[in-house]
Amino acid sequence: MVRNNGIEVRLDVRPAEYHSRVTVAPHRVTLFTGTIRDNIGGSPERLRAAARAAACADFAADLDAPVGENGNRLSGGQRQRIALARALATDAPVLVLHEPTTAVDSVTEQTIAGRLRTFRAGRSTLLITSSPALLGCCDRIVDLLADTPVLERTDAR
Repeated sequence: MVRNNGIEVRLDVRPAEYHSRVTVAPHRVTLFTGTIRDNIGGSPERLRAAARAAACADFAADLDAPVGENGNRLSGGQRQRIALARALATDAPVLVLHEPTTAVDSVTEQTIAGRLRTFRAGRSTLLITSSPALLGCCDRIVDLLADTPVLERTDAR
């Protein structure tokens, strides 16, 4: 048995089980050749809601628009928003979002921050960010730049 801080850690989790429970939106985005819809996935309702939460509608009125090879028809910020929407469209109970807004402008970032808090309700979300704009959608903040990591509570609810 392996324990981490007194909690038993299961090492026998099958990859399919892990992937159904944890979704990651990485900092380095990979898109598939196809359409925006293909790259987000999910049921039509979840896809539309996730695209809205990630502010994809600002540039993608047509979800069937092609993205090109690895998203080369899109800007970095547009690719990043599609990757965020892809993560949000899943029903995984755990989301890991790594710097989800570094390539978007400040207005879009504020829009995403406002929608993210509502959209992630009921799911554990690990948000790795250097952006103060996203801190308002967090329940707890751990500052890793301090000499000793500091846990802070936030009153943004």
